[in-house]
Amino acid sequence: MIAPRFVALGLARGLARGLARAAGCALVCLAAPLAAADRKAYEPAEARLERVSEVEPELIALVERLRAAVAQTDAKAVDAELSPAYRSWDCFLDPTKACSPRGAGAKQKAYLARKPAQRLREDLCCRDIAPGKITPKLREETALGLIGAALEEETLGASPFEPAQICAPAPPHFDRAAVARIAAAADIEKEDLRLAAAELIARDRPAKDAEVIGRVAAGRIVPLVTEADQALPDGWSALALPDGRVAYTDSLGLNELTYAGVCFGRESGAWRLVGVIDRKP
Repeated sequence: MIAPRFVALGLARGLARGLARAAGCALVCLAAPLAAADRKAYEPAEARLERVSEVEPELIALVERLRAAVAQTDAKAVDAELSPAYRSWDCFLDPTKACSPRGAGAKQKAYLARKPAQRLREDLCCRDIAPGKITPKLREETALGLIGAALEEETLGASPFEPAQICAPAPPHFDRAAVARIAAAADIEKEDLRLAAAELIARDRPAKDAEVIGRVAAGRIVPLVTEADQALPDGWSALALPDGRVAYTDSLGLNELTYAGVCFGRESGAWRLVGVIDRKP
């Protein structure tokens, strides 16, 4: 197993934490009615985490070298692990949109003409900063922060984009059309879809002493809802259930459905860092 580490740099932008780990009910076992809501029933959906059960020692060693490089703020050590074909990917906050590689189509020749280290730094920095304030150091720190945040997790899984690649943390695989239907039925923004990384306890009110009306299985896709006439207590979330009603949870484990992470591929017998996947508005 890959030992967990804590790596975080202040410039890392809202990155993926682990997309973790059935129930006799479809999504939630309901026992009591909730307050009426103007939402429609929907067909539950889940995301699969196709984890790698046995990780090759060479890949483990690469991950450990990258973790050490980030911890030491050693950008050149990261550069040494980049594939010549390194490419960044954008995954959109709207999870119904397919992720897209940088430098695709007509732009590919010009994109690949840049050195891998240049692609890494320029692709990932710095969306919300004025060009005049972007420095080489800032580009390095941002790239290191993104890589370090992705490698906090122990999980490795098959890439949803390139079947031969392995990514950290393990990416979710899901039906984009199905999650679009859930968002429409629940009457929420697509950006408010989440993944239950652990089992969630569903209650009929946002209170510890409220009745437990069901449980949401890990791996299920969950629509978060906002009720205009109700301010939720800190730490509580409102969920749209498959029958259109609303439940409440203070359970931890509601993760972004949009993926961010790093991917590895084998080239000429050696594992290399082949891509960083960033979230994009």
